[in-house]
Amino acid sequence: MEMNPNLSEKAQHDVALVKRALEDKDQKAYAELMDRYQSAIFHLVNRMVFSEDDAEDLTIETFTKAFKRLHQYTPAFAFSTWLFKIASNHTIDFIRKKRINALSLDRGFSNAEGDHMEISVKDDGLDPMEALQKQGRFKAPERIIRGRASGHRVYLEGFQDPFIRANSNDYLQFSQHPTLRSAAEKASDSYGLGPGAVRFIDGTFAPHAALEKAIAIFMGFPAACIFNSAY
Repeated sequence: MEMNPNLSEKAQHDVALVKRALEDKDQKAYAELMDRYQSAIFHLVNRMVFSEDDAEDLTIETFTKAFKRLHQYTPAFAFSTWLFKIASNHTIDFIRKKRINALSLDRGFSNAEGDHMEISVKDDGLDPMEALQKQGRFKAPERIIRGRASGHRVYLEGFQDPFIRANSNDYLQFSQHPTLRSAAEKASDSYGLGPGAVRFIDGTFAPHAALEKAIAIFMGFPAACIFNSAY
């Protein structure tokens, strides 16, 4: 067996176990391979079939199938990759075979005499939209802010009079101040647009350092530290 040199130590150990199992018929090697991956295979299969009983059976069947085909494994890739592929394919086959012939309530059915029958099933429960509304998870259509917001006052579609935007964080109405707008344009030309997240997530950028230096000089301190924490 020519082993891929890029395999991890765990994968290389698996290859050694496969070699022992094939060449020496070492039952302990088979047992160790099963012990190393039985839990992972079970969880993979169980997520596909949603039945622990079926998952246990399919897990055993997966190892049975894999050990019968062990001579087909090549260490050009990890044993775990090969094993998980067998497990997923075997489970998909199981799901396909387990499908039942369902009766369509929309189409109805025909009996032995050829008479067509339909089934009317009345649902007294809430429809999906009503259920979401009752749970408080329904998102109603939003009013769109039209035009440019002016400080804490905004205009909404369908209304002539402005509304007060209480969460604008622009109580001093500096967002449209020509000096700030000019500075923002220069900053975007120099540094590009912001990363879209706070500093403790995206890290420290040159504008952070420049602003801290400017604040320190303005306040007469040897240094300054800014920490924007979103809301």
